Amino acid sequence: MPGRPDRLAAADWALRAACGIRMDCAPFSQLIAMCIKAHTAPESTHGTAEVDQLARECGLAATDFTDALDQLTAAGHISSWSMQSASGDLYWTLTEPGERGCEGRTRR
Repeated sequence: MPGRPDRLAAADWALRAACGIRMDCAPFSQLIAMCIKAHTAPESTHGTAEVDQLARECGLAATDFTDALDQLTAAGHISSWSMQSASGDLYWTLTEPGERGCEGRTRR
């Protein structure tokens, strides 16, 4: 996929630059959202990856990463996510462009 390595490198840099930021603060959640988006094809809103790999890229334990996904869902960055326990694969759906309000909440 063209540009994907660049997006991954940018997400990696941003997460490393944010070292020491508390997980519950907005910038950290946005950086995790950027990592998720970097693993999503540009023309798609659906993605999949190994949860351990994404957690490692974000510098989190897998359990902390799933907590962060819940925060991203509540903030409207992703509309849904699920994890297949047998394979450890994470599946997500990004919020469609234009669905988020100014506060990051999903419109109903």
